[in-house]
Amino acid sequence: MTSGDPTFQERLRQGGLVGTFLMVPSPDLMEIAGLARFDFVVIDLEHGALSFGDVPSLVNAALANGVRPVVRVDAASSPMIGKALDVGADAVIVPSIASASDAATAVAAAKFAPLGARGACPRVRGARYGEREPAEFYGSENGERGLILLVESASGMDNLEAILATDGIDAMFFGYADLSHSLGHPCEPSNPDVIERVDRAVARVVAAGVTVGVSCRSEAEAARRLRFGVNFVTYSGLETLALRACREVVARVRGVD
Repeated sequence: MTSGDPTFQERLRQGGLVGTFLMVPSPDLMEIAGLARFDFVVIDLEHGALSFGDVPSLVNAALANGVRPVVRVDAASSPMIGKALDVGADAVIVPSIASASDAATAVAAAKFAPLGARGACPRVRGARYGEREPAEFYGSENGERGLILLVESASGMDNLEAILATDGIDAMFFGYADLSHSLGHPCEPSNPDVIERVDRAVARVVAAGVTVGVSCRSEAEAARRLRFGVNFVTYSGLETLALRACREVVARVRGVD
């Protein structure tokens, strides 16, 4: 991001953003995501083979190719929240938010005082290694870097109003996989009960005036969600998309349906 470009929070509020996930330590795949014109890629530290040591190179690859880097950590209490923002991630996604207490824990880790209690260091990459004035860096970070809360359980859905009332949240995010298990429909993300709960949650967040995203089950759903009020969507992952493309090429060459 260069001077004058909108912040990621501003881009989220404007809407229309399309993203995907990355679970392997491949800056080359991140470069390909930029060539494919994804708006953002979620570097996934909750699932897959990535460690935090992989994050800086993936963030750099994203920023060098016009992709906004987002990091999904593994818990609201994770020390990786502040570290991901320190190395230049535009936002963090915090999973398994099931209560206002979980939301407050995430805010404390992601936001500088007075909103939170994020550890302060003026020499991190996000501060251009000390080039930015500390007062400017600390004063702007809360409004530039995004905190996205992922609600993916029945208890989280039940407590959504209390979660939304937590000060310091920048966006809400919903998905189907874990929710289907929590609702008693394991491996059935397209179960009508699961879909209805996501639809109802999205409507509540939109009504509250909060930015909202959905991890979608199909390209068609992603397009539909963007048309009907969702600010951002994710679909699949770069590894899966690469596998699918390779299989389709081989099948076409061999004449296999």
